[in-house]
Amino acid sequence: MYLDDNNGNFPARTVRGRWPSQLRDGYKDARILKCPSDVPNPASNGTDPINYPFDSTNRSYIINGWNDYFEAQMGGNLPNLNAIIDQSMLESRIREPSETIVFGEKRGDTPQHGHFYMDFLEGPVVGNDVTEVDQSRHSTVAKNSRGGGSDYAFADGSIRFLKFGKSFIPVDLWATEEKWRTNGAAMTF
Repeated sequence: MYLDDNNGNFPARTVRGRWPSQLRDGYKDARILKCPSDVPNPASNGTDPINYPFDSTNRSYIINGWNDYFEAQMGGNLPNLNAIIDQSMLESRIREPSETIVFGEKRGDTPQHGHFYMDFLEGPVVGNDVTEVDQSRHSTVAKNSRGGGSDYAFADGSIRFLKFGKSFIPVDLWATEEKWRTNGAAMTF
């Protein structure tokens, strides 16, 4: 519904009024932002609970930051995240909607896991697909184990359960650009 009301654009990447606030007309009750299987109070990192209460609520999900797309649009290097503030991803730019993740479950076990956007990082630093996405929330005995898997929402509107690691190996399903879709194949845990 949001895409239809916004000319095919996903929520813009903002500093305040992030995706939970931008999508609020579609759900009204903030409790939908928390998975029942998550920790009791998952991190949110909201900075303005008065003006943007949906940004500050406990939240179990992370949205695709599309920074591989913005890299391709801006000339070849992953952009400084400040360069993509207020930028939106057009739904029509996703080449493989049934194989591109829009939302995933995020880690919520410590305050540093309050990220709103799943971003790739270059160099020796591991990206949010490894550090922030909770890849084993369901069907696992031990928390943060490599067993089990998590739920993901795809650009075609489908929701799928993927086993641990399958959101980015052998193909990185968070990526829109071929360079990054196949880059994850070399990653190790």
